[in-house]
Amino acid sequence: MTTTLTTNDLKDVFTYPFNDPNWKSKIAIAALICFIGSIIPVLPMFFFFGYCYQIMKSIIVDKEKLSLPEWDNWGHLF
Repeated sequence: MTTTLTTNDLKDVFTYPFNDPNWKSKIAIAALICFIGSIIPVLPMFFFFGYCYQIMKSIIVDKEKLSLPEWDNWGHLF
């Protein structure tokens, strides 16, 4: 099975975070966690990687449309 990568696919990948009406707050939380991760080395990055995992799982396993999930279940993200 072969798939082709088009410029529209790349455009979708790079612009999907900005299609969410709450994108500013979601990206601000991610940036804050990354900043805290530079001060406290390991612990905050578990939440960030959990968030990335949640995005990948929704796209790959659940076959959902590209979207940013909410930062609401911190225990699940850890």
